[in-house]
Amino acid sequence: MAERHGKVFVEFKDDIAIIRLIGGENRLDPVFISEFNNALNQVEGNVRINALITTGEGKFYSNGINLRWLNAQPEKVKQEFVTSVNKLCVRLLTFPMPTLAAINGHAFAAGMMIALCHDYRVMRQDRGWMCMNEVFNGMTFQVFMLNLLK
Repeated sequence: MAERHGKVFVEFKDDIAIIRLIGGENRLDPVFISEFNNALNQVEGNVRINALITTGEGKFYSNGINLRWLNAQPEKVKQEFVTSVNKLCVRLLTFPMPTLAAINGHAFAAGMMIALCHDYRVMRQDRGWMCMNEVFNGMTFQVFMLNLLK
């Protein structure tokens, strides 16, 4: 059984759920966060599932927040969105079954944070980087992100 939630595709194989991020760079915006949460709801609602794998497609696992969208938003919307990203991270950290990020390619910034929130991570050796480009852009880390990185 499989179901597509826009840029997020969930399928079930035996007792394992696989969430595929199929939106190209898989940049985070409110629609992407909602689709990811809907897929997690579907996994949690399936009593036969004992483990969750997330992966991307092609060159990217996730290239982080859609900064073009975010920078065009008023401050209140920006703060609400960052809170929604943090909530997604907490949800993955506390997910009621083992989680594995199968990192198929680049995982930058918030995309890397999402990968780190899984119980286990595996990554190809021949493709992709993990990077917190906030460091290079002189951006400030939130306390939540700093604690997660520790």
